[in-house]
Amino acid sequence: MWFTELPYQTITSFQDFSNKCVEQFVISHNLDEKNAHGYFYQRTPNKSVQQVLVHRRINIMGEIQLRAT
Repeated sequence: MWFTELPYQTITSFQDFSNKCVEQFVISHNLDEKNAHGYFYQRTPNKSVQQVLVHRRINIMGEIQLRAT
Protein backbone atom coordinates (compact mmCIF):
# COMPACT_ATOMS: atom_id res chain seq x y z
CA MET A 1 0.00 0.00 0.00
CA TRP A 2 1.37 3.41 -0.91
CA PHE A 3 2.08 5.81 1.95
CA THR A 4 -0.57 8.43 1.18
CA GLU A 5 -3.37 5.83 1.06
CA LEU A 6 -2.96 4.83 4.69
CA PRO A 7 -5.57 5.73 7.30
CA TYR A 8 -4.60 7.17 10.68
CA GLN A 9 -2.10 4.83 12.29
CA THR A 10 -1.89 4.27 16.05
CA ILE A 11 1.76 4.51 17.01
CA THR A 12 4.07 4.23 19.99
CA SER A 13 6.70 6.51 18.48
CA PHE A 14 7.36 8.48 15.34
CA GLN A 15 10.11 6.01 14.43
CA ASP A 16 7.52 3.23 14.74
CA PHE A 17 5.26 5.16 12.35
CA SER A 18 8.00 5.61 9.77
CA ASN A 19 8.93 1.93 10.02
CA LYS A 20 5.33 0.78 9.52
CA CYS A 21 4.22 3.19 6.86
CA VAL A 22 7.15 4.16 4.70
CA GLU A 23 9.63 1.33 5.20
CA GLN A 24 12.89 1.97 3.38
CA PHE A 25 11.62 5.05 1.56
CA VAL A 26 11.89 7.42 4.52
CA ILE A 27 15.14 9.35 4.49
CA SER A 28 14.35 12.04 7.06
CA HIS A 29 11.53 13.84 8.82
CA ASN A 30 10.98 16.89 10.99
CA LEU A 31 7.76 15.84 12.73
CA ASP A 32 7.91 15.99 16.51
CA GLU A 33 5.49 15.26 19.29
CA LYS A 34 4.73 18.93 20.01
CA ASN A 35 3.40 19.66 16.53
CA ALA A 36 0.11 18.64 14.97
CA HIS A 37 1.74 18.22 11.59
CA GLY A 38 5.10 17.88 9.94
CA TYR A 39 6.77 16.39 6.91
CA PHE A 40 8.27 13.10 5.93
CA TYR A 41 10.74 13.01 3.08
CA GLN A 42 10.41 9.71 1.26
CA ARG A 43 12.41 8.27 -1.58
CA THR A 44 10.09 7.00 -4.29
CA PRO A 45 10.74 3.78 -6.26
CA ASN A 46 12.27 5.80 -9.12
CA LYS A 47 14.75 7.37 -6.63
CA SER A 48 13.21 10.85 -6.55
CA VAL A 49 12.45 12.45 -3.19
CA GLN A 50 8.89 13.38 -2.25
CA GLN A 51 7.76 15.51 0.69
CA VAL A 52 4.60 14.23 2.41
CA LEU A 53 2.54 16.24 4.90
CA VAL A 54 1.66 14.25 8.04
CA HIS A 55 -1.11 15.16 10.48
CA ARG A 56 -1.18 14.09 14.12
CA ARG A 57 -4.19 13.56 16.37
CA ILE A 58 -4.98 12.02 19.75
CA ASN A 59 -7.85 9.54 19.62
CA ILE A 60 -10.52 9.02 22.29
CA MET A 61 -8.31 6.42 23.98
CA GLY A 62 -5.46 8.93 24.27
CA GLU A 63 -3.34 7.23 21.63
CA ILE A 64 -1.24 9.25 19.21
CA GLN A 65 -2.33 8.70 15.62
CA LEU A 66 -0.75 9.95 12.41
CA ARG A 67 -1.80 9.98 8.80
CA ALA A 68 -0.28 11.24 5.59
CA THR A 69 -2.20 13.52 3.24
